[in-house]
Order: sequence, then C-alpha cells, then structure tokens
Amino acid sequence: METLTFQFFATARDNETDFCYPFGLAVDRNDNIFIADAGNGRVQVYHQSGYYLRTIVTEELKKEIRLFSQSGRDKGELFCPRDVAVTELGKVYVADSGNHRVQVFNSSGQFVQIIGRQGISAALLGNQGSGQGVFHTPCGVALSTDEDYIIVADRGNHRVQVFTAEGNFSHMFGSNGNLPGQMDEPWGIAVTADDFIVVADNRNNRLQVFTLDGDFVRVIEGEGDYMLNGPSGVAVSSDGSYIATSDTGNNRVVVFTLMGLYVDSHAGSITLPRGVVIDSMSRVIVADTANSHIQCLYWKA
Repeated sequence: METLTFQFFATARDNETDFCYPFGLAVDRNDNIFIADAGNGRVQVYHQSGYYLRTIVTEELKKEIRLFSQSGRDKGELFCPRDVAVTELGKVYVADSGNHRVQVFNSSGQFVQIIGRQGISAALLGNQGSGQGVFHTPCGVALSTDEDYIIVADRGNHRVQVFTAEGNFSHMFGSNGNLPGQMDEPWGIAVTADDFIVVADNRNNRLQVFTLDGDFVRVIEGEGDYMLNGPSGVAVSSDGSYIATSDTGNNRVVVFTLMGLYVDSHAGSITLPRGVVIDSMSRVIVADTANSHIQCLYWKA
C-alpha cells in the first residue's frame, strides 16, 4: 500500500473541533468525511482535504434546535455514538450506541426520528433489549445501495437487524457463537455495490459476508501474518472489489478482495483503529481512535 498520511487536528481555540475517541466514519457524495466523535457525544464533518467544516449545523441553528454536538439521552442528543451513515441527499443515520438506538437527522442536523422500538419505560430515551427491533449497544450502521434499507450491527445482541427506509423493522439474522453465520460482538458493517453485507465479527477475529436477506456467504479471516485480531470497522470500495478493515488488535488496516484474498496492509503510527471508510478517490480513511485523530491512507490497488 503506497501511503501518504495526513491527520485532522482541531484548529479552534475553544477545542470545539477536537476529537475524543473517534469511531465510525462515512463519506457523502462530495467526499466530505463524517466522524462519530464518541467521547464528545457528537458527529463532526470535515472536508476531504482535512479541514473542519461543521458539526452538522450553523452556530445560529445550534441555539434553536437539538443537534449532534449535544451529549445526552433525549431525542436529538447522542451518547457515545459509534458509527454514522449518509444518504445521497445528506440524511444522516447515527448508531447512538450508549443510548441503544439509531437516530436520524436531516442534512441540516435537525432531529428526524429514532429507529428501533424503544424500551418499555421510555418513549424517547431508548433502553437496551434483545427483542425484535430493540438494540443492545448498536455499533455499526449502513445503507443498502438503493437506500431502501438501514442495516445495523446490533453488537450486544450478536446479530444484524434490518429496517426499511421509514424505520420499520424488516428482518434480522445472526446469533451468538463462532460458527459460520453466528457472531460475537459485531462492530462495523458495510454494504457492497451488489448489496452484500460485510460484518466485522469482532470477537471471532473475522469478517463475514451475507446477502441482504441474511444468507451466509463466506468468512474472511486472513492467514499467516495477516490473520485478523479483533476487527472493528469495515468499508468497501465503490466498485465492490476491495474490503478494508481496521484490524484493531494488530494496530493496522488490512485490505482484502471481496473473495477474501489478502491485498495489502498498513500499520505506521495507528493505535487501536476503529472506523474506516473508502472514498471515491480510493483513499482509505481510518479513525486512529487511541490517538484521537484521523488518518488518510493514499492507497493504490
């Protein structure tokens, strides 16, 4: 992997753009980078060249509505967000992990809805649960190619849940275990151009590939020096040919073909990487979580 790394750092004197344990990443159609800033309870947006753009809304709107920069448990507030996905028109989905729910915001950062049936005692707060449409620490969120389905890695329940674009439960798959099709704390999730779902099966030290319906396709573990150890994030190239994963336990990023063949890897100064995304320029962007910054790897297939 030919790499030239840069890091996104805060430039504001009030530290409003600093990161604290960044996790999941997404890019929009302009390659702006959305960052689930877990420790700060917010989502930040950066330009593809690495400078800060916004925390979703303007300072004027921040005074009027609930938005991404507020950490909390009410609707529109986030508690330890661990992943983010963005539609073609800029709608934003956040795996609000600490609140056991997925939240939806419009392109201006205004709260739209909560996805996932809520716990018995709270209409807004979201309680963990194992029933259909209920979450336990969701850590990954992705969209089908046509954006008709929202796909969530329901980490604490060791499964994947699928919802319609309106937020209604569709189906789920996976159970706790280490057999093909079973999972042990799935983290990141990504969807290929052909609507195959790739799941970072964290504690089983592997990736798994499924159809959109949830049928098991294959396991990707790596081999030799490139065996995976606690992968957290996963991303696919726009043509679906390559999968990048943040190999967290090995402090590196590893690239495979969709069939699971090793292609390349990069370690460098990365420590406990979590989220990863591949933009339209085939750059691999990774959340260097323990160092609380973002690195961009200029990778050539």
